[in-house]
Amino acid sequence: MQNETPEIINIKDLAPLTGVRILIAEDNPVNQYMLSRILRQWNVDFEMVGDGQSAVNAMREKHFDMLLLDTHMPVMDGYEVAKTIRTEMEEPKRSIHIISLSASSFDHEHQLALEVGMNEIMSKPFKPNELYQKIERLLPGNAA
Repeated sequence: MQNETPEIINIKDLAPLTGVRILIAEDNPVNQYMLSRILRQWNVDFEMVGDGQSAVNAMREKHFDMLLLDTHMPVMDGYEVAKTIRTEMEEPKRSIHIISLSASSFDHEHQLALEVGMNEIMSKPFKPNELYQKIERLLPGNAA
């Protein structure tokens, strides 16, 4: 069996994601800072909210290409946010690509994330290259 390791690329060398609008729902200030720093390097236009209800409100008011969604947040958790988007919002918002960001490595939580309609799951901490690949793959026009 071949030992394959993903190629490590300097995040500054990745192609900019100019024109991409991402909503980030994350309550941890350290994670907010790190995500902001990474997305700025990729030239992403993003908005940050600190709880699930604020994420739902922002989704209702504005257009985003993607949602990075922490699963454990105050007011409304990420599972509730995803379920609300998938069941209560009109298209195209209902079909927004959602990447779950979770500090949990429990299989049942990953399964629940998929069941409520999240498209991808990333465990925290994550490698920026992996986030970039998921974002790029899920962008409108790129998704398989």
